[in-house]
Amino acid sequence: MDKDVPIAVFGVFEGESAATPDNGHMDLIEAKLDIFGKSLHICIGVENKSAKLSDLVPLARLFSTKIISITRQHITNNGDIIACRPCCSRCCRYLVPLTIPEAMYLTEEVMAMAKSERAFAEESCLLTARRILELTPKHFIEKFAKTEPKICSKLKDISDWYSRINLPCPFLLNGLCTIYEQRPIACREHLVIGSASICEAEGANQAKPVQMPISILEALAQLTSEFEHTTIEAIILPFAVIWCRENPEYFKHTWLAPQLVTRFINIITTRNSCNNEPEPQKTDNSCRN
Repeated sequence: MDKDVPIAVFGVFEGESAATPDNGHMDLIEAKLDIFGKSLHICIGVENKSAKLSDLVPLARLFSTKIISITRQHITNNGDIIACRPCCSRCCRYLVPLTIPEAMYLTEEVMAMAKSERAFAEESCLLTARRILELTPKHFIEKFAKTEPKICSKLKDISDWYSRINLPCPFLLNGLCTIYEQRPIACREHLVIGSASICEAEGANQAKPVQMPISILEALAQLTSEFEHTTIEAIILPFAVIWCRENPEYFKHTWLAPQLVTRFINIITTRNSCNNEPEPQKTDNSCRN
C-alpha cells in the first residue's frame, strides 16, 4: 500500500554500511543491532512532519523480517530444522494478537483493496468475530480486550482454548494466507523447530516454538503504551477492522515522526542489549523499560 508518510528506509546492511546513503531532504536515523553475532544496520529517513502510530508498521515489519531471517539462518546453522513451510496453515487456527498500530494499518490496507477483495475480507472478519463471541465463555471476553504484561500464561490458556474451537483465520482461503505480505507481526515471529509433521494434531505438544532474540511485536506494543498512555493492549485479528471503526480517534492522534522513530529504535536497541546472548535467557525487568 503506497502511502505518503514521512518515514522511509534508505538501506539495510548486514555489517557496517560502506557509506551513509543519500538521505535527500530527510534526517537520517540509524539502528544497529547484534542478532546472534551478526550486525544488522538499518538507515531510516525521517521528515519533521506529523505521523500516526500506524505509520511505523512498515518499518516494524522490515525489522521483523530481517531479524527473523538471521534467526532462521542461526537455527539451520545449528543443525535444527524449521517446520514452517508453504501451505502449512496449522497455526492459522490460533489466537493472533495485533498491536493498535497494526490494527490501524491492516484496516487501512483492507480499505485500499479492490472492492471484491475488501468485501470478502470484511465479511470473513465479521463472521469469524460473531462466531468467536458465540463460542467464547463470558469470563474470557475481558481478557481478549486488554492484556497486562504479567498475564502471559493466561493468554496462553485463552489461545489454547481458541485453537480447540478450530476456527480458521478469516484471511485463510484454501489453506493459503490471502494477506501474506501484510500478515501480523505475531504470525511472522511464530516459527517452530522440528519435522514437517510436528505441528499435526498428534505431535502438536512436541512442537518447539522459536524464541525470537527481539520481539518487534512487544516493542511496538510498548511504544503504543507509552505514547497513548494506556496499558499494553492486544486486538484479536478478526476484530481489528471492527475495533478501528469503533475507535476512530486513534487515527487522529499524531506525533512528530522523528520522535516516534527515535523512541521505537531506542526500545528495540535496549531490548537487543538485554537479549544478546546466542540463546536468550529470562531477562531482568529493567530490560523492559
